[in-house]
Amino acid sequence: MKKTKISYCFYRITKAKTLFSFGDEIGEIKVGNKSLREQQDFVIATLGGRIIDVKNIDEITQTEPYFYFDENLFFTLEFLQKAIKTSADLTSSAQFCLAKNSFNERFILPHTTQEEALIKFDFFYISKPSKTIEEVVLDQK
Repeated sequence: MKKTKISYCFYRITKAKTLFSFGDEIGEIKVGNKSLREQQDFVIATLGGRIIDVKNIDEITQTEPYFYFDENLFFTLEFLQKAIKTSADLTSSAQFCLAKNSFNERFILPHTTQEEALIKFDFFYISKPSKTIEEVVLDQK
């Protein structure tokens, strides 16, 4: 697999979330042999990005394009590569989503019965400061 090198900054929004009913800090929850935080760091670093932790979106003052995501999200290298590739063609900011009636929507993720609903993630690309954020569906394989 060819690695795409990037120079984007990624902001992880940390709100000290805990795993419901257990109280464990969400970033320390094990995903395979790494914590969720380590997995996020690894995927972003593999593609040449850098990650900065902030407590809320208002702390981000960057004017160059960047990504931000909620600390409780698990994402893979393939997902991030697709998000980066897709963002390169965008003229607006975006929130990444999954299409309705996909395998993940039907069998893995909680979903709504509304026909037009998308599964939206707190994973965003900001091309320039704007209140308009386009919903962008990433295809799954």
